[in-house]
Amino acid sequence: MEFTYKSRIVFLLGAGVSIPAQMPSTGSITETVLSGEGICRDSDGEYRFIDKDQAAAYSRNSEYHIRHNLNYLYVLFGEIKDYIKGRFPNYEDLFYMASQIRDNLSGNYDNPAVRPLIDKIFNKPEIKNRIMETIGRGVWNPRDFEGELLNYTEEVTNYIHDIALNSLNKEPCRLDHLNSIMAACRNDRISYVDIFTLNHDLVLESCLHNEDVGFTDGFSKPKGEPGSQLRYWNPNEYSMESIKVRVFKLHGSVNWRRIGIPNGDWRYDRIVIPWKADIARIKDSEGRELLPSRHLILLGTFNKMLEYTSGVYTHMYCQLHTSLNKSDSVVISGYSFGDKGINARIIDWLCDPRTKGPQIVVIDVKSEKEIKQAARRAIAMKWDGLKEKRILHFLRKPIEETHWQEIDERLGR
Repeated sequence: MEFTYKSRIVFLLGAGVSIPAQMPSTGSITETVLSGEGICRDSDGEYRFIDKDQAAAYSRNSEYHIRHNLNYLYVLFGEIKDYIKGRFPNYEDLFYMASQIRDNLSGNYDNPAVRPLIDKIFNKPEIKNRIMETIGRGVWNPRDFEGELLNYTEEVTNYIHDIALNSLNKEPCRLDHLNSIMAACRNDRISYVDIFTLNHDLVLESCLHNEDVGFTDGFSKPKGEPGSQLRYWNPNEYSMESIKVRVFKLHGSVNWRRIGIPNGDWRYDRIVIPWKADIARIKDSEGRELLPSRHLILLGTFNKMLEYTSGVYTHMYCQLHTSLNKSDSVVISGYSFGDKGINARIIDWLCDPRTKGPQIVVIDVKSEKEIKQAARRAIAMKWDGLKEKRILHFLRKPIEETHWQEIDERLGR
């Protein structure tokens, strides 16, 4: 099939497109994280939701961790609230701040600017008393203190990660709200549909399966193992020209796991999606027990840009760059232009002389003024100019009430 720019369309989806399916909002996840209600720390160290009648079965150790996680989070919350103006700090802000402390203490990312914050955290009574209690002696040793603060901070980031994951790992209440996207996938005039989503949930995949739309998500079963219970990350799937619809999860997914062999070769580590199986009990084709890590999702704010340079996320991010350069049409919905890394790719695409007649359609229930004000400065400054040049088109409608014909007309296809 001969390629033309108009034969490929790119969708960029944010959290807003999952709200009609009754996925939790950023605000509701934040409330859960800060309340600690209905949450336990299981024996494997992961945090999960429990019913009230199950709470008695969990140990004091679980209550201890949750109580101190909340103490730490409210210390961070106070620091963020003093800095952020005009909005309520959310769980992504909390994760970003905690991850900066964690990465500095671990030596993963050296940042002298974080040191004063760490010193300030040291001297908070609710933090210092907990760490002294854990160390178990009255002699203050800076090395012990920093090591325990690192452990404490890692526990808090794990807590936020697990609560966000479990909040989003649920069945969608509806799928028809994405009918406009499904119509594009079925449109014979479109040769390729690349869908980039910032969401961790499985709403999009569920909708594609429900509508019997063939697609690849970059995972496949290993050759020669038809009975495999896992699908393995295989970026070659995206190179198959016979596949029209491709899904890219830029921030990971609730069903992505990294697996390895206990005490085994690190080169064996793989990223997988379990295929109708309990991953905790899975063995490979040689009968070796596989050890899963925490699910792979990106949380935080500016720290995500660092993750775009590592592992599977690098490939996803590069695919965004490549897909944009092969298309003149981008449809954006549910995204508030708050990710600097994603914004940079959009701007590069707009400024690239090879891009022929770029067209962007933004679908949102909020007003155009609200979207522009919420956007990062690099996008907000170009907004009016893009409108004047008839590159940017705004469709103020919920995604569930939007029809493909409306999008198509604004793209001038």
